[in-house]
Amino acid sequence: MSVTTREKNTVVTTNDRKVFKWSASSRSMDGLKDFIFYLRRRMVEEIQTAALVQRALRSQTRVVIAADQTLKYSHIKPIIHALAQAGISNYAFETLNPVVARSEDHQLDGAAQ
Repeated sequence: MSVTTREKNTVVTTNDRKVFKWSASSRSMDGLKDFIFYLRRRMVEEIQTAALVQRALRSQTRVVIAADQTLKYSHIKPIIHALAQAGISNYAFETLNPVVARSEDHQLDGAAQ
């Protein structure tokens, strides 16, 4: 999942293109209920898939968080709490370079229209 900020909101985009956002200034976990539900559902799906191929245990499933370099701990903290509430304790971080301009504003060379 990638984490960034947009218009004073924390925005999480998952690898299956689901987008969750909440106010960066929010202290309540109420705004993360859908995100926590999504995490729990994904964990169950991963465990079921792993069981079908007989390859993994719950502790072997890892969430990778790609965080924008401009984020502060206050942006990441609710995500860590959501992971804990979903029963996920195995996670890792990688950093993303902040996006300078939106992709809609620029045409990539050679990109199809």
